[in-house]
Amino acid sequence: MRRACQFSLLGFVIALVGCGRLDEQQAKVVLQHSDTGLKKTIFVDVGFLNAHCGQRVSSVKYALLQRAGIIDIKPGYNTQVMTTEKGDRIFKAIGAQEVDTGKFKLVTGQQGCNLRSWAVPIASKQMSELKITSSGGESADVVYNWRWQPNEIGQAFSEDGDFYKSLSGRQRDLLVEEDLQRDLPLDSHTPHATRQHFVHDNTGWHLAK
Repeated sequence: MRRACQFSLLGFVIALVGCGRLDEQQAKVVLQHSDTGLKKTIFVDVGFLNAHCGQRVSSVKYALLQRAGIIDIKPGYNTQVMTTEKGDRIFKAIGAQEVDTGKFKLVTGQQGCNLRSWAVPIASKQMSELKITSSGGESADVVYNWRWQPNEIGQAFSEDGDFYKSLSGRQRDLLVEEDLQRDLPLDSHTPHATRQHFVHDNTGWHLAK
């Protein structure tokens, strides 16, 4: 009887240890909720833009958005940039969010500027293979393979898209330089890999800070 109880206790401990291990489903859930890099977002200013207010309208980003029919640009001292009817529809469909730029305008002295800033998602990472390497009961390394999956606006920024192909060689180089993350143009064919470190505490598994 005593030996049976010992085996039962051992089995209970093993079960607890097993529950603490990070599995593929847990990893995907944590990544989807915490990995900000799973989406590619661009920032677009609309309104009246000039050297003092907003982004450079001469950037390749604005040229691509205009060619795709998302925005309309009317040149002038205060260049007017407005979303088209198509742009409004797509912004809503893909979940574009207006950005609160109050503090930014205060710091940069742009309080008097008549513009709005939008965070516009253009692609998401489509995860495929995921590999978990445990580095102890409290941490693990996760490497996942992925490809870019552009949305309707992201197609304009895709390497194999007609709008990108219509750019000059110089414009293509500038598009790469303008993007701080160097994700543009979007390549939806070549597989990429990202490594993330996970840690476990009393709240569960989460990405290491």
